[in-house]
Amino acid sequence: MRKVEQMLTNEQLQYLNEYYLMKKKPTINEVLLICNEWNVKGIGWLVDIENWFFGHRALELEIQQRLRLARKAAA
Repeated sequence: MRKVEQMLTNEQLQYLNEYYLMKKKPTINEVLLICNEWNVKGIGWLVDIENWFFGHRALELEIQQRLRLARKAAA
């Protein structure tokens, strides 16, 4: 995820974060639309952006799991 973020501009990263808040699992067509909006071509970009969404979801799930475990340990 960090590798992808390093390739993006601040505006692109902000756009992905806002998009993620609205839709956590975009379809392949939606990711293609993002690539077209940014005028980036190639399967590499498509995979990178899909990986960004996957990584963001995985990180969010990990944080939720840690919070559950912390609450359980505190109880």
